[in-house]
Amino acid sequence: PQMLHRQATISVLLQHGIGMTSSSEMAIIESDLMTLCTGSKYESTTLTEHEFNWSPEVVITITDTTENKEIAKNSAVCVPSFVRFVVLELLKNSLYATAYKYIKTHPTALKQLYSPELDQTEVIHEMMDDCPSVKVDINCKSEYVEIVVTDEGSGMSQEQIERAADFMWASTIKPR
Repeated sequence: PQMLHRQATISVLLQHGIGMTSSSEMAIIESDLMTLCTGSKYESTTLTEHEFNWSPEVVITITDTTENKEIAKNSAVCVPSFVRFVVLELLKNSLYATAYKYIKTHPTALKQLYSPELDQTEVIHEMMDDCPSVKVDINCKSEYVEIVVTDEGSGMSQEQIERAADFMWASTIKPR
């Protein structure tokens, strides 16, 4: 529980193997996981930039320990749109939490970001250098693939953890 307050780590397990397609062809053999995660990265950073006028960096790494040479490296049998959607949602949450925590702990950063006297590109680069990055680790094993999204946002309270699976519940509510 204490780790959840410092770091949110969520894993998505995907079946990894050969000859595991469905007859409807929704599952695709050898879906390129790096491409799927990179697409989610660009979508989520664009949304974060729209909200905060900047975005923390997203770093994607891939580790492949498979020994089966029939399986393409860094690929999985999966439904690509599902993987991309799940990673996108995790990244949106992580980027929002990381950016929000950074702005709350660096109150002058927000003023600098909207200051007409300062070079915005320079301010954004300084913020990105100071702000912790969000990490996406793709771990390809012989039996499965694990995608882990890790951030240093503010975490969730015990009540938020208990309600996280409730239908239509969100940890933040934006006033309109």
